[in-house]
Amino acid sequence: MYNRSVHAINSAELPHSLPAEAGPYRVADYFAWPDDPRCELWRGYRVLTAAPRVRHQLIVGALYIALSRFTRTSGGRTILSPTDVVLADDTVVQPDVLLLREENVGRAVNWV
Repeated sequence: MYNRSVHAINSAELPHSLPAEAGPYRVADYFAWPDDPRCELWRGYRVLTAAPRVRHQLIVGALYIALSRFTRTSGGRTILSPTDVVLADDTVVQPDVLLLREENVGRAVNWV
């Protein structure tokens, strides 16, 4: 269990850009945190993300269907959130929809 005190930023309160220097957290911290509350790691800062609104989810669903049709005929995979995507040692995001090109499918981990 993760028992270190964790400071978090609410995504609705974020300025247009993060500070120039990276925050104190890294990928290892991110994976040690509990799944609730939902968060992402942006340049070392723990950012809480609120549940999306219904309109957002309807758009995500339509996008997922369109991208799934595309990958079915051209190769690759379409994945629906939540899925952790590690971009750097201080950045982990959960995109709403993730499209993996065929040549990158093998790079995905934790397939069920």
